Amino acid sequence: MAVKIDGMTNVLVVYNSEDADEIDVRLRMEKIACVRKRIGAGKHGNFLMAMNNFGEELYVQPEDEAAAREVIAKWRRERQEERENQKQNPETESSEKTNKMIVPRILAGILVVVVVALYLTHIR
Repeated sequence: MAVKIDGMTNVLVVYNSEDADEIDVRLRMEKIACVRKRIGAGKHGNFLMAMNNFGEELYVQPEDEAAAREVIAKWRRERQEERENQKQNPETESSEKTNKMIVPRILAGILVVVVVALYLTHIR
């Protein structure tokens, strides 16, 4: 379904699809219809996946612009809070990754010892 964006207002430009998806969902939850346009797509679209790094523009109807900007402002505040929390607790994420990897590493080490022991007993 083709949508004309001529009369619509550009409210945001994001540089990855994840952010565009998140804003799209948030706007639709508030009953604000939005249209996404890939930047740099031209009339042929993004024919190479590697070239899909230009971002997207989000458009809304002019009467929904104020409400859309409020939703976007709230999203930006939440993103900023997440970044600040990550700066304050940088060791939390890395320590969680380390804790998740301890058990597999121990099991892999035990398995290596068992395999080597079995190999050595069969050689003699």
